[in-house]
Amino acid sequence: ELAHVRRYDFLVNALQRGVESVLFYHPAVWWLSARIRTEREHCCDDLAVSVCGDRFAYARALIELERMRSETLALAVSGTTSLTQRIRRMLGVEDRNRDWQPAMAALLLLGICIVSGLGPGEPIVAPAFAMALPAATPVSIAEQPAPPTTAPLESALGALESIATAQATQAPSAGERWITTWGTTMTQVSASSGAECCNNQTVRMFMRVSVGGSSVRLRMSNTWGSAPLFLGQVRLALHDRGSEIVPGSDRQVLFAGRSSVEIPIGQTITSDPVSLSVPPLADVAISIYAPNETGRVTGVSSRRNGYRVSGDQTRAQGLTGANLTGHRYWVSGIEVLAPSNAAVIAVVSDVNTETDSDAGRSWTDFLAPRLQENAATKNRAVVFSGDIYWLLGAVQSSDALNEIVSSQTGVRYLMLCPGFQMLMTFALSGGSPTKGLSPEERIIRSFKSTIDQARSRGIFTIGCTLSPQNSRVGSEGLDPTFRDEKGEVRKFDSVRVAVNDWIKSGDAFDAVADFDAVTRDPANPAGLKPEFRVPGDPPVNLFNGRAHQAVANAIDLSLFTR
Repeated sequence: ELAHVRRYDFLVNALQRGVESVLFYHPAVWWLSARIRTEREHCCDDLAVSVCGDRFAYARALIELERMRSETLALAVSGTTSLTQRIRRMLGVEDRNRDWQPAMAALLLLGICIVSGLGPGEPIVAPAFAMALPAATPVSIAEQPAPPTTAPLESALGALESIATAQATQAPSAGERWITTWGTTMTQVSASSGAECCNNQTVRMFMRVSVGGSSVRLRMSNTWGSAPLFLGQVRLALHDRGSEIVPGSDRQVLFAGRSSVEIPIGQTITSDPVSLSVPPLADVAISIYAPNETGRVTGVSSRRNGYRVSGDQTRAQGLTGANLTGHRYWVSGIEVLAPSNAAVIAVVSDVNTETDSDAGRSWTDFLAPRLQENAATKNRAVVFSGDIYWLLGAVQSSDALNEIVSSQTGVRYLMLCPGFQMLMTFALSGGSPTKGLSPEERIIRSFKSTIDQARSRGIFTIGCTLSPQNSRVGSEGLDPTFRDEKGEVRKFDSVRVAVNDWIKSGDAFDAVADFDAVTRDPANPAGLKPEFRVPGDPPVNLFNGRAHQAVANAIDLSLFTR
């Protein structure tokens, strides 16, 4: 009903009524008006499904509403036919063999109009089939049919229920739930970064899931788009090697039963469930064909290359003539149907968590296998959910946490893992409403607010101490300084130590992951251990692959059983 209001359908309907009143004698007007009303319902159904994300739940809701309309049984029974058609359409089981009927009726009507208009002034001759109709027989009051009973209504609703539950294997049972097994925070990807896309092109991207499942669905985002995003084809498969997919694993992804979808500006939608057995830690390949110019792209940079190629090659096992791309487009999450005790660990860290590693993998990638190998945590998915400065910084609010939690289905654990980049940003950006507070006080204040919001949602919070990832270092290390709001010269590392002391005090977080203790160089407390630095001359004081592995190994897995 809100979709009808949003589309101003009440004004369109008023206009229709006016046209019907003026041209009441013309059968084409009534036929066209009926088609418009049908398509109007279809458009609103599509909008409703895109919001609730579950076409089966929506179909069942329509059935229950029809069941409650028992006061006017005659209207309810007459309406079940169109409702049946709407639900069949939503569930992708339309009877397309009937498509010829409206077209034939229109052609027949057009033929009658042409014949009747051939001779101006001549009497209109009724067509032969009309002459053959028997004369109407008056029906007495006693012969009129009895008012309908509830039997036809229950029969029709029973048929609708069988349609709505025809694919019940894809809907969660009492022992299952949907959770996010891979996800990311989407941003606006500019053409200057080499991500210009797409017009009559196919993109194929690869994501590694953490928890597996028997059914999969995708979240598709046009959050930063400059125009409605039309996708002509979306397909899902298991990744083999290069641009190739595993033979026999290719599946079409549908949206409200349809292979194409248009995503409004600023919206995120969820696909229909896809029956595909995805093992834990599997690489999933997602192929998307964009037939038209997509405008500004919603996506994210990635160290893992994907492919972009002309034309629709979504079904191809391997792409021909493709170019590499370092971006992921439009897919903000992959969800799987998992046991009811499954849950998501949402990691909020610096945006460069993934790209700091010279191996192209972050500590979250190393944590996922450890979770899978432990019987108590094998149903815990670890997902990088957002930029911690966005959560704690200038736009810190309940809306920021809501966005992170709502965009990752099944979040029960929140890891807040700041990096040195966030610390430096806080140190250098004072102002209202934190004017007069030291950098560490600003950070702690934002932490406390976020923790309170998470706890109010029943989310277990884990704080990560800050490792000394501050700069390029020489043989003896480097401790950079800054001027605070009072003009005093301070060391960044002193802020880091103060924040770490607060995190480890146990007064705020439900648990602590001490990254600093694992990675800090005892001989140079302001720098990383030499074996953990990214190679260079001088070496870069950022995590390399060994550092990410060490951090992941140091996390106590029992935290994720509480």
